[in-house]
Order: sequence, then structure tokens, then C-alpha cells
Amino acid sequence: MRVRVVLGESGGVSGARSPALPLTILDGQLAAGARYTHALPAQHSAWLYAVAGDLQISTGDRAIHLPAGRAVAIRNLSAGSALPLDLANMAADAGHFALFSGSPIGEYFVQQGPFVMSSDEELQQVQADYAAGRLGSL
Repeated sequence: MRVRVVLGESGGVSGARSPALPLTILDGQLAAGARYTHALPAQHSAWLYAVAGDLQISTGDRAIHLPAGRAVAIRNLSAGSALPLDLANMAADAGHFALFSGSPIGEYFVQQGPFVMSSDEELQQVQADYAAGRLGSL
């Protein structure tokens, strides 16, 4: 088992700190039958993606089956206690997951294609900037 804390904190291990809002990013490798627990802080949400393997996510008395290529969003509605997310790789082969968690920012947004902005006007402006070549290139 190897869980890399890319950003934030999990299991007493700290990675880089988010420059703005509390955010955690985990990159986990689980051997067949291996387990890992991440404590989702109060009022935080998480998005968990099963890259490979056959994961089972348990939160108290509820379990979710998450096969490779699928994702699930989880929210901790508690005002004061962390929600343990118990991850288990049920597959005979190694499993791989990515977890992103943080506090919801509660801002309105609009999205079209790859662009996400705060208003329709900003979305129209960024699309115009893209069409005119003002966003640069890679």
C-alpha cells in the first residue's frame, strides 16, 4: 500500500499546503485486499475516483461499490466530527484511487466545454479571448 499526500493532510501525513482554501489530494495504490482510511473533515466534500481495482468505500454502516473507471462524491454534513472513509481494494490485482476533498466554496459558476467562469459575461469573454488567440499556447 502506498498513499501519497499530494496536497493537504491524511493519516497524520502532511503534503504541500493549498495556497487558498483547505484542500486534500491523495494518490493511492492499494494491493489486493489492502485497506486505507481517510478522515473527511466536518463540512467537507470529497470526490473519489477508482483508477484501477475494485474498491469498496464504507462510511459507518453504509458501503459503496466502486469499480475501476467510476467515481463517487461524498459530503460530510457533520458540524463537528470527521467522517471516516474506509477504502478497501476487493480485486485480486492492485488498485489505484485518486481522492480530492475540500470545503465547498458555495459560488455560482457557469461552464461550457473546458471553460468555467463565475458569470455568463465572463464565459463569453474568455471564449472570445480564446478565439482571438489571447490565451496563449502550450
